[in-house]
Amino acid sequence: MQTYSNIKNFESLLAYHCAPTFNNLKPANLISISLNKYSDVNYLLNIYSLKFKKMGISIKKLCECSKYILVLVYRPKSLIDYIHIPSINNFLLNYGYKYDSCIDSYLNTLISHFNNCIFPHEIGVFLGYPLCDVKGFIENKGNNFKYSGYWKVYDNVLQTKKKFNEYTLCRDLFYTKISNGTKLESLLIAS
Repeated sequence: MQTYSNIKNFESLLAYHCAPTFNNLKPANLISISLNKYSDVNYLLNIYSLKFKKMGISIKKLCECSKYILVLVYRPKSLIDYIHIPSINNFLLNYGYKYDSCIDSYLNTLISHFNNCIFPHEIGVFLGYPLCDVKGFIENKGNNFKYSGYWKVYDNVLQTKKKFNEYTLCRDLFYTKISNGTKLESLLIAS
């Protein structure tokens, strides 16, 4: 049974981790949801999938273990546009993705990489990270970065710091409004 408190906590979790996607600043955010805290997470994900759909936002479960569910909250149009940038698409081709006009094809390949018990570091491009940083992370095995924030930065530190600040301001604004009783749906920007 859903309680007001449980829904409010779930909305706070979504707002905190996904505000840049909700505000159309990036194509997707990744969120790890505790099954201990949200035993009804599948029900909540279904409810919010329906609510978000009219705003051009989708939710996709990427993987699940006994304690957590890893979920991608994304804007399908923004994400497919980003993935179709030639350099990014060529990068994904090297990781077993096939060019497709449908984002679901890419996400199904991503899910299959999770199912192979390998963390697919190419996920960074799905999250809108600059390709140079995704490649830098993979090539350096997560070491030798120049800066660390929402992701590890290997190039364009000043530009990326500005993005990080923008994401933080957005996250803080969403989280504060949710904490003060605003419903998440009223904060979403339609695409």
